[in-house]
Amino acid sequence: MAETVSQPPVEAPPPEAPDAPAAPEQPVVEPPRKAERSYQSRFRLVYLALGLVVGAAVAGFVVVALQPGKEPAAAWAGWQPSGEEEAWPQQIADHVAGSYRLPSGNQLVTVQAAPARVQDVPLGAIAVRKPPAGGTGDVSVDVLPVDDVQVYIFCGLGQDCAIEEGEPSAERLRLLRREALELSLYTFRHLDAKDSIVVFLPPKLGDRPSYALFFQRGELSFELDRPLRATLPDATPPPPEEIRPVEVATIDRLTDPSLFRFSFQQLQDGTAVLVLDDPSLPVPESQQQPQDGGQPAEQPAEQPTTQ
Repeated sequence: MAETVSQPPVEAPPPEAPDAPAAPEQPVVEPPRKAERSYQSRFRLVYLALGLVVGAAVAGFVVVALQPGKEPAAAWAGWQPSGEEEAWPQQIADHVAGSYRLPSGNQLVTVQAAPARVQDVPLGAIAVRKPPAGGTGDVSVDVLPVDDVQVYIFCGLGQDCAIEEGEPSAERLRLLRREALELSLYTFRHLDAKDSIVVFLPPKLGDRPSYALFFQRGELSFELDRPLRATLPDATPPPPEEIRPVEVATIDRLTDPSLFRFSFQQLQDGTAVLVLDDPSLPVPESQQQPQDGGQPAEQPAEQPTTQ
């Protein structure tokens, strides 16, 4: 009988384990850790703060640029004095005077920045006399201090500072008034301590100096808040007969009310008072210009002889 070969028992396969969840794909760039996220938050805050600062600066620049009277000194005219401030008046005088010329090309006048003195006598006050309002009543007199006054003297090459070249004319007088106006604008713009300016004008050849321009800061406040060329468009002053109508109107408007006859009177304290008379007031006998024969010349009150 054949032997029966016994087969080893076949073990049942173990039950299939449930599918394990697939591992998530690794991102190319790992997400930041907690510390890194903290730094990023801080950087965002810094950038935000910088953005606010830059925005405020830009807004401030726009406000300053749009506000009148806030231009930098150089932008106001393209030139400004330098060095010690006490030297600025003469620097301004030299800068302005150098551009004003006669038709021949010679300089119109020299300009000297001077202290408030009459020869060796200091000025104690300025008295401004104007006709009464409405033409009736007493002459009005305003007495002003001299602590904040800047004095300039216009001098030609002739006797008593007269301009010896060419003939005097209303046009040449207007050019002198333009120069005085430009000089005063520069002075007020750069010298905050000066609130008034006296410019002594040259006389006609053969006459004595008798006219001056007197400017006060408040009278030119509008012009000081604008660039210089908005008031006087021509950077190079034109010859007397070629001043454009737009500048003629500006010069007359700003300088006609500032033109005065001047004289000096001695005060009891030893100082002098500068008396500025409106040209429409009668000319005192002591101020009348002598003729060749020594007699006082007849001068229309409204017509200055300074040319």
